[in-house]
Amino acid sequence: AQAQFRPADLARAAGVAWVDAQALGIDHQQRHVQLTNGNSVPYDLVSFDIGSRLAVDQLPGVQQYAIPVKPVKAALRVLAAAADAVEQAKPATPAEIVIVGGGAAGTEIAFCLDAALAQRYGRSRYRVTVVDAGAHLLAAYPARFRAKALKLLQQRGIAVRTSVTVAAVELARIVVEDGAAISSDVVLWATGPRAPALFRDSGLPVDQAGYLRVKPQLQVAEHPTIFGAGDCVSITGYRWMPRAGVYAVRAGPVLARNIQAYV
Repeated sequence: AQAQFRPADLARAAGVAWVDAQALGIDHQQRHVQLTNGNSVPYDLVSFDIGSRLAVDQLPGVQQYAIPVKPVKAALRVLAAAADAVEQAKPATPAEIVIVGGGAAGTEIAFCLDAALAQRYGRSRYRVTVVDAGAHLLAAYPARFRAKALKLLQQRGIAVRTSVTVAAVELARIVVEDGAAISSDVVLWATGPRAPALFRDSGLPVDQAGYLRVKPQLQVAEHPTIFGAGDCVSITGYRWMPRAGVYAVRAGPVLARNIQAYV
């Protein structure tokens, strides 16, 4: 929460009109964006930078019992929910906090959550477990990096369970594919990204996963008045690029230069 900023304030400071609504559809022939508030915004050029989503609707119970770590508005509930679980737990019974997803997001949240809870309550009051379906934590990273991260997690008493595929989330437990269960007072959902439905539903060119397909110039080849950047796009020739914030940030200057060049 301390690192948050208000986009509306930045927009006003830059003399940009701010509309507090989500994009519901894109009419690329008439060139307007339909909004959830019932209005539509016409455009001569439009850029989409709306990020990715978490797949929270593919397994039973996730929407009801798990807290997604994206977007930020949902993630702000993480610490509050974990702290509440610790305070509600019996003194001799640690609160069980389970993070599903052992990528960069899940691992970072495990470290940050442990640091905050340890300072406030002491580590005897809770137990953090990271669960991932893959064979390794941080599978997209080099082996030495993975080993270092795992060692640091273990030093803090954070458990890591790999090769565990979640089948469902229920009240007070996670059910895995082999029928076993993992006790949980709080479940945090930090699995991989998924494309927004907006682009496919609007008939725009997308890749197999549903991400808006753009050229290296961050422009849609079939619709040159449409640009996109960040986690919501698939860049032709750069399929290797992870959907991580460090890459999205680097796209900003490229996007700005190419929009200026087009205009």
